[in-house]
Amino acid sequence: MFSLTGCDKSSTSEETRPVHWNETVDQTLYNVLGEFYVDVPVFTADSYSSENVTSEGINLANIKCYTSDTSADKTYSVVLKLNEYSTAEYDDNGTYIIATKRVSSYQLVCLQIEMATSLQKGNYLNIFAYLYEDRLESWPTNQIVAKIGQDIPHYDASYYQFSAQQIGDINVAIVACYGDANNIPSPLAYKAILEDNGYTIKSNSGAYYATSEASGLEIDFMFDEEYNALIIQAYILPGSSTWPSDDLEQLFSVEIPPYVESGVRYFYGLAQDQTTNALIYTIQVANASDNAEATYKATLEQNGWTQDTTYDYETWGYIYIKNKGEENECQIQFYYNQENMALIINILIANIE
Repeated sequence: MFSLTGCDKSSTSEETRPVHWNETVDQTLYNVLGEFYVDVPVFTADSYSSENVTSEGINLANIKCYTSDTSADKTYSVVLKLNEYSTAEYDDNGTYIIATKRVSSYQLVCLQIEMATSLQKGNYLNIFAYLYEDRLESWPTNQIVAKIGQDIPHYDASYYQFSAQQIGDINVAIVACYGDANNIPSPLAYKAILEDNGYTIKSNSGAYYATSEASGLEIDFMFDEEYNALIIQAYILPGSSTWPSDDLEQLFSVEIPPYVESGVRYFYGLAQDQTTNALIYTIQVANASDNAEATYKATLEQNGWTQDTTYDYETWGYIYIKNKGEENECQIQFYYNQENMALIINILIANIE
């Protein structure tokens, strides 16, 4: 579980800080936010009162801004957005706004603002401020299991952050691993850990992609130079682990040689080319090596397929033919997508012209 704490820093008589709101309000904010007190934008009001309070173990700064502006919460929300805060409005026994701003790699300034009324002083903008630290001191096993159903190999770091995403139907668990000057996280070290756990690993442009049929997971990871962190994301492997032999046997009268490589996943389906009206069975081989084209060329040639060199590679990729000119002629078009690390195979029953 994320820790939710305040810095609980207090000033000393020797400290000299710039006046932001006023000395009293600044001190109230500083007690909770420390140096980040200046990240709370000033709301200009007729007068202020402030105090430090604790709620459910959380240290808070409470600022009351007395004003005749009955829509001060909306006005302040605009100010917050201009100061790089994200805001969201809620209606739960009264309307209030939650605003957050990341002020460090593991800290957020959080504000809750709402309109209120005092019998003595009238309307006021009520602001609660606290510091949220999403730094975990231990590996976030529970969060990972809750998101993808199982844990992944651990990486020993000084502290961690956990987050999650959903991309389409895929749940993704994300762990950021942080070190210090003497312990900078290393993707090569995590690569070795994954290899020891039976993962097949490939790399592309500084990122690593690890897959394991035993776990049914893909783990992608890379080093983030901006935050000096190892970023790990894990999700259940989509696609199939097997070549679609049954489909191909039913659809084609000739045997379609499989592309075989450890760690790849197959995505496939039948379609009709909108330009040529040819019947096409498309197979995307994900996580394929960058020599996949050469590998599949060799496989086809060993099985009696011949290359049709009349088609330009830059336009069509490779075209291989079996039983040319016969009733059961079959063509295979394929090319490698470097960016997606995928071999694209299109199997045609009719000519591509």
